[in-house]
Amino acid sequence: MNFEQALFAQAVAKEQIIAGNTNEKAIANALKSRFDERYGRCWQCIVGSSFGSFVTHSNNHFIYFYIDDFAVLLYKSA
Repeated sequence: MNFEQALFAQAVAKEQIIAGNTNEKAIANALKSRFDERYGRCWQCIVGSSFGSFVTHSNNHFIYFYIDDFAVLLYKSA
């Protein structure tokens, strides 16, 4: 994921948490929707505190980060 996209992902997640949204599904939906709108469709997002994953993603379209107690996995499907 390029730097601008990474900053945008972190900003959207932070915006959700600052607004008081602690629902993992809602945070994931907000990230997916904003990325689909801004960067084209096929983005997938998982937010939580404990999960495993095995995904196929487009080259350079993957990020995994923590914000507060939430792990965020965001990627564009291949």
